[in-house]
Amino acid sequence: MSTNIKITRICEFCKNEFTARTTKTRYCSLSCNSKGYKSLARQSKITQSNKQTETAKNPVLEVVKVKDFLSVNQASLLFGISRRTIYRIISRGELDVAKFGTRTVIRRCDMDTFFSLPLDQSMLRPIQEFSGLENCYSIVTIKYPEMVAQIFPHFEGDKLPDFGKNNLWFL
Repeated sequence: MSTNIKITRICEFCKNEFTARTTKTRYCSLSCNSKGYKSLARQSKITQSNKQTETAKNPVLEVVKVKDFLSVNQASLLFGISRRTIYRIISRGELDVAKFGTRTVIRRCDMDTFFSLPLDQSMLRPIQEFSGLENCYSIVTIKYPEMVAQIFPHFEGDKLPDFGKNNLWFL
């Protein structure tokens, strides 16, 4: 099958310019064709080997990726966040879940949509804001419940401040 077509092309392997006689010619010579084929086959084997290695490292992750419903442990593994963070998101009501006895199940599409939504400023602010030590008169350690009655008159309003860790309160 002989043609009179002469097309200027660039070899996919050596990147040299050559004159092709068909529109499907990709290489300038038989040796470039062989080297190009071997290069593609080698790259394919490397990619396949890397994929098998990744699967061997995280066998559970590959199984989790195809599931539509996830447990909290699986969701934490898949999205790279802690279980506690997922439970906090659930307790704030930002993520819908189903309970089967003690087991919590999360839909994968709900997790995907949660992480695709932009965060607003109310989610980024801390729940409690500490006014700083310069606004405190003293640091008091409350060892006994009777001590609360002794320091209660020093507070504004009728409630104790929210800023305390264990028995240490900033007044």
